[in-house]
Amino acid sequence: MDLIKSIRTFISVADKGSFSATANHLNIAVSAVSRQVTELEEHFGCQLLYRTTRTMQLSEQGQILLRELRGIIEQLDNLQQLSLQKSQVIAGDITVSSPFHSEGMGLSNILSEFCETYPAVNVSWLMFNRRVNLIDEGIDVAIRAGKLVDSSLIARKYSSLEVVFVASPDYINKFGLPESPLELVNHKCIVETKDEGNTRWRYLDSGKEKHIQIKGSIRVNKPNMAAKFSSLGKGIVQLPKYMVQQGLDNGDLVLVMESYNPAPLDLYLVYPSKKLMKPALKAFIEFFLARTEKGQVCS
Repeated sequence: MDLIKSIRTFISVADKGSFSATANHLNIAVSAVSRQVTELEEHFGCQLLYRTTRTMQLSEQGQILLRELRGIIEQLDNLQQLSLQKSQVIAGDITVSSPFHSEGMGLSNILSEFCETYPAVNVSWLMFNRRVNLIDEGIDVAIRAGKLVDSSLIARKYSSLEVVFVASPDYINKFGLPESPLELVNHKCIVETKDEGNTRWRYLDSGKEKHIQIKGSIRVNKPNMAAKFSSLGKGIVQLPKYMVQQGLDNGDLVLVMESYNPAPLDLYLVYPSKKLMKPALKAFIEFFLARTEKGQVCS
């Protein structure tokens, strides 16, 4: 048995959810996929998968081994990538994740420049409205906003975003201007929903950060849509200022409750702590931080 090949096949089966999809991906027979998984089960002395003719599910032992085996294969791949440094070629694949609202922050320009500088590196940029698990979801590096809760990640702060309250002139003419966030209970608000369902807005009152729960007359899962609905007079919204700057400039939106604006939202580049970092990822981190120091990101 080729242990490394069987491990890679098992990881592919877990990722793709079926033997047939893995067979197509690896360009081998389905029977070969089944044989390699069976040999791996015999090697470890436990069942890795529960499978029927229609379904496939990881066993508890399979889930544990999958996490460990991913790390082993990643380290092997990193060692292989490190060997390429001898020829001064940085190559490989990296996956970057960021929030939905990051698409207007200049990241596309940075990624485009990076790809031009390192043409042998393949970059996947994924945007989510939820907090991803970098290790479980195979993400190399992520852009995160706000306080970090996972201390196992390395976090490099690179910028911050001004956050504001805005509404349209039409809305204010119809419903009046709120004097403080406490009056938002009597107003229509537009909220961006996330997977954790948190709809609390932050604000500063006499220098102290406070929160208020917002019910939301309109709920969306993309912040640019929240800004759009607000410009159409549908309610008050709290967003990073760069996302509503165009509406402020053309008069579709105006700032409200400016004295209660929350503290700026810190932005971080985060990635797992690894003794051996693949050259492509190291190059991206250094490139990204160098560009953001020059102001190539909205603030």
